[in-house]
Amino acid sequence: MKHRHALILLSIALPICVLLRTIQMFFTIDAATGFVKQQYSAISVIITVIICAAAASVGLLAATIDNTKQNEAEQKPLVALAGVFAGGMFVYQTVAGFTQLFGGAWYNILLIFLTLCSAFVFAAYGVRNIYEYEMPKIMLIVPVLYYILKLISVFVSTSELS
Repeated sequence: MKHRHALILLSIALPICVLLRTIQMFFTIDAATGFVKQQYSAISVIITVIICAAAASVGLLAATIDNTKQNEAEQKPLVALAGVFAGGMFVYQTVAGFTQLFGGAWYNILLIFLTLCSAFVFAAYGVRNIYEYEMPKIMLIVPVLYYILKLISVFVSTSELS
């Protein structure tokens, strides 16, 4: 399968998945608790399975792409730009999180620190695609730690969920 075909499938599957997820969020999830409403539990499971199947099928097709090495050189500037943009989004998240810094728990300080570190990691990864240098692979664990702590902080800060 060609790289272009996988991108076409992704560009078709992505809007459908986003539309289904939006419908699921608006109609099947209770805004007060964040859980699925009882009367919509079956349809919510079906929508989730469709979204996961579409994402998995595109991912499996992308894993079997031919000519990957040929397309790597063409994509390096785009990967670099995406890395820098991801770093910028983490910086924005940090600025937005400063309001929670003074009135929140101890994990908010750690969350802001991990947000800045994640911004640095994504920006460094993006720059690495333009200027070749050795970036330790262990640095990529920092965004994972950020999202784990972010998930915990969202769960703890919502009293109905905790």
